[in-house]
Amino acid sequence: MFSQITKIKAFVKSLLLPVYYRYLYTSTLLRRYSIKLLSSRQTIDYLINSKCSLSRFGDGEFRLAMAYSTGRENNEGIGFQEYDPVLGKRLYEILTTPRKNHKIGLPSPIFGRINKLLKPVARDYWKNQALKYFDWLYKAVDKDTVYLDSFFSRFYMDYKNHSKCEEYIRALSKIWMGCDLIVVEGELTRFGVGNDLFESASSVRRIICPAKNAFSRLEDIENAIIESADAESLVLVALGPTATIIAADMSACGIRTIDIGHIDIEYEWMRLGVETKVPVAGKYVNEARVADTGVISDEDYSRQIITRIL
Repeated sequence: MFSQITKIKAFVKSLLLPVYYRYLYTSTLLRRYSIKLLSSRQTIDYLINSKCSLSRFGDGEFRLAMAYSTGRENNEGIGFQEYDPVLGKRLYEILTTPRKNHKIGLPSPIFGRINKLLKPVARDYWKNQALKYFDWLYKAVDKDTVYLDSFFSRFYMDYKNHSKCEEYIRALSKIWMGCDLIVVEGELTRFGVGNDLFESASSVRRIICPAKNAFSRLEDIENAIIESADAESLVLVALGPTATIIAADMSACGIRTIDIGHIDIEYEWMRLGVETKVPVAGKYVNEARVADTGVISDEDYSRQIITRIL
């Protein structure tokens, strides 16, 4: 009898919980749409036409910043970046403190703006993230500020329709067209290597950083950028939550810096025509179950490296 009652309770719970979560998600609709947020394409246009820097926030940055700001700190980190209270503090301060010539990117899916365009798995994932983070995020953001879309770097894998991806990439490449680029990346990221992503740039130099726990070398990385960049440089950073902080810090130093995210991997998946997050030869893909980061032989890539901080 006891086992039957337990089974009945579990069955009722399985029916009611989805309804409850749907109610919670729907109840935030008006607040989610009250946040001023540009679309991905508007974000690209903004970055092309302005000289601002950009710090992107996603679920990983939310997790670390919320752990600090709520006092519910943990030691779990986010896989490639261990938790550090100073990291959480810096992320929260950047999220909540306006800066001149610097914008914050927030992920449009957490606000439900593009749900109809996403694959079911991605849509459900971001609904869950909204349930987890939105109430906290709503209290943290400024309701009068216009935010950019941090999801502008995610243009392929999570979407149902890929028909405009090539056009999207052409628009993206205008952000660095004619620029002297400094790419700050993890040791195994190899951003733009083996493809034509940076074909429109005037030049490319690279600062190679730790593939994991890059925040522990923040000061060294930022000093290397300052030593290498000038007022005409555009710095692109692909370094997880550390990139969010670097973009804010370098902007304050007068160095335009964009936290560029996963654009390269999304482009590689687009070129492969795949529908799941697969490894990419010679590049670290933290979202793939297996990484393929073997040694690559690329003379251009090797020549572009100006500093290694490992």
